[in-house]
Amino acid sequence: MQFFNKYKKQGSFGFPNCKEMATAIVNNIPADAMETTISKVELSKIGKGPDDKSGFFLNIFLKDSFVHERIAYVNSQDVIRLEETEAETKKHTVLVDFSSPNIAKNMHVGHLRSTIQGDSICRIFEFLNYDVRRINHVGDWGTQFGMLI
Repeated sequence: MQFFNKYKKQGSFGFPNCKEMATAIVNNIPADAMETTISKVELSKIGKGPDDKSGFFLNIFLKDSFVHERIAYVNSQDVIRLEETEAETKKHTVLVDFSSPNIAKNMHVGHLRSTIQGDSICRIFEFLNYDVRRINHVGDWGTQFGMLI
């Protein structure tokens, strides 16, 4: 719940702690969303400290039927797009910048996660017939050159 910490100085929307803010969000999810879209919502504590000092994650689980309907819709839209003639279809270009490991430091699993997420986004755009350009910034050498100088 980065909202709570980000707006802590402004009063965090009137909530005394992160748990109360997260609970209020869960309690105000519209009933129709719970019936058609969301199967469950879990509040997960971050860390082992007291609740009033800890952060919380909101884990929202979508219903399988909702996900299947959305995928079917996307597939039907793609079929329509593929039936258009190439002259009528102007490909839009999408730039996706991902991974960006600092090659002057050790690699870790966080770099792999970012790479997989970026590649997944690229594949979705390619599936939707966009011209995708992958951009990978390989890191900042400022500190290393500063130390060398």
